This record gives sequence, structure tokens and C-alpha cells, in this order.
Amino acid sequence: MTTSIELTFLRDTAPPKRKGPYRIVRFEGEVIRAEPGGPPVAKHEHHEWLADGAPYSRLQIDCRVTVCFERVDGARSKRFGPYTGMSFIDGVAYVEHHIFAFVDRSVRDWYCHEDEQHWQLMLVEPAT
Repeated sequence: MTTSIELTFLRDTAPPKRKGPYRIVRFEGEVIRAEPGGPPVAKHEHHEWLADGAPYSRLQIDCRVTVCFERVDGARSKRFGPYTGMSFIDGVAYVEHHIFAFVDRSVRDWYCHEDEQHWQLMLVEPAT
């Protein structure tokens, strides 16, 4: 049973960059945080994830996870998953090799394909 999430940032020209462990990972538009108002873990810019100032084309989560979405007013989506892992290329989130959600830069939120809704926050937690 996994109780934390490790983020692995990948690119062809460098070894993987690992960040974590985290109890929860918050995707706040194009910024990743481990807690509300906490420092950014990474940021999505120019089709890449910037972690510690270095660009990475892919972000991987290699543990079982569940995902839910939240709005600023506190409204929450249903909990999706569990999934065997999650990956991100550019601003697109994949689960089980299918597109799950994408960051919508025009409105600075996430669009979830599963419920066809826009959400300000995407919350990823270890599946228990």
C-alpha cells in the first residue's frame, strides 16, 4: 500500500529528476504544489515541466493513484480511479494509456474528459 507520491521528471538528455515523497499533489492550473499556498514543485511553461529550473518533457507518477477535481468555491468532482499510475506530456494527463485531462491555458484550469467539466484544481493522491 502506497502512502505517498513521488514525481519523476524525464527528458532525453539528462537523468530523471525525482521529487517527493508527497501526501498529495495539487495541480493548480500550470503549477504543481504539495500543499495549498506552498512553494511550487514544478511549473508547466512552453510545453515543458520546469523542475528546479530545468525543462522536462514528461512527468511520471508510478504508483496507484486516485484523482479528484476541485473548484475555488469548494465544489468537488467524484473521485476517479484507482489507476496504476499517471503520466503527463506537455499539458496532457494520461491514465491507463488514455487522455484523462488537459490544462486549458485559455482559462487556466484543467478540463477533465471523464466528466467534461473545467476545474481549477486537480488533486492526485495515493490509492489506498
